[in-house]
Amino acid sequence: MRICLINPLVREWSAPNIPPLGLLQLSSVLRQNGHEVKIMDINGHRWSMDVVEKQIAKDEEYDIYGLGGLVTTYSYNMWLADIIKMDHPGKIRICGGPLTTAKSDILLKHVNSVIIGEGEEAILDVVQDVERSRLKGIYQSDKPMLLDSLPQPDYDNLDTLPVYLNAAVGAHNPRKWLDGKSIRQVKTLPILSGRGCPFNCGFCSSHYLGPGFRFRSVSNIVKEAKGLIERYGVKYLHFCDELTVPSRGRCLDLCSELAKMDVTWGCPVRIDLLGYELLSEMRDAGCIHVGTGIESFSPKVLKSMGKSLNPDLAKTLLKQAHNLMDIQYTLILGYIGETKETLNETIRGVKEIGFPPEQVFFPVPYPGTQLYGYARSYGFIEDEEKHLEALSNHEQRDLLFNFSSLSDEELLDARNRIMET
Repeated sequence: MRICLINPLVREWSAPNIPPLGLLQLSSVLRQNGHEVKIMDINGHRWSMDVVEKQIAKDEEYDIYGLGGLVTTYSYNMWLADIIKMDHPGKIRICGGPLTTAKSDILLKHVNSVIIGEGEEAILDVVQDVERSRLKGIYQSDKPMLLDSLPQPDYDNLDTLPVYLNAAVGAHNPRKWLDGKSIRQVKTLPILSGRGCPFNCGFCSSHYLGPGFRFRSVSNIVKEAKGLIERYGVKYLHFCDELTVPSRGRCLDLCSELAKMDVTWGCPVRIDLLGYELLSEMRDAGCIHVGTGIESFSPKVLKSMGKSLNPDLAKTLLKQAHNLMDIQYTLILGYIGETKETLNETIRGVKEIGFPPEQVFFPVPYPGTQLYGYARSYGFIEDEEKHLEALSNHEQRDLLFNFSSLSDEELLDARNRIMET
């Protein structure tokens, strides 16, 4: 069959930096099974809505149009679905990704089917059912994928690959929340070393692919890394998930392999799983950047978030990391239970470590999170569809919700003071 996978526009104000890994993985699986696949990367091309409309109208028809995206692309994806329906009536429109898993009932108003959770097996079921004219509304894999069995992402089928090869990620992207432009030109591509998360932070929707954490073997990761270096000339690898999970041993094994390659790299980390020795090993293996979500230096607020982090240990490790490599951390102000006292604890913590966070956010109740359930229960969200539209039209730095006992003005002023540290 002929399938068009569409990557919507993300963060229009910031240069694109991460290729659509989920769609690239689906493209590999579909093409391995004999199907023709086009990836329409709107985000990489940065097409205007007028250009997108013309592109979809003039393009040859496909049997299936697959839409991927984050929760914040809801409005854009639903606009796309309606445009496709108008220009290519009768063709199948499906949607997958974090948004679909959280709110499939709302999406089914605009598309024929949705895929919940992992898509590699489910997309083949969709294709088979389309061929047999027995399409279902909801598709979901019966069991978690064995990640080492998956093919490599289909970069050869991505016409915007040069955009991402020259994009700023990790250490090369200190302007991420300004315009995302590179401060130096280094060929870079990302790698996912696993799926899911073993932690349970109340504001995070990382469990949309299922509970817990599944990881690829070191040999499987190394195979992909070598391929990216040899085939595309990559000089900086950015791991999109935390290499210190599930164990320090796995991280050290990977470090020993990366040290043999002519490449630098970076990754997000769970700061309390590190120590000076592991940080040093990572640096010696070519790691030049780590990013971490601290979120608060108040034990009370961290407990409210469901984040089992010792703030004193976090301060120590942040200072150690700062002496070894580029480190970026984030904070969230205004969470449930935030008071003037807890806010001051966070402000003092920033002053103590001596450098400001990459960004200060305010809590956003994304569908599928514990915070979303709280917001629904206490009347912060009355109309779920309108909430999704609001998330689509805001910048992640905006103050849309205040779950604290402080005023909006106090929170905004605190953010400004912290960023000026």
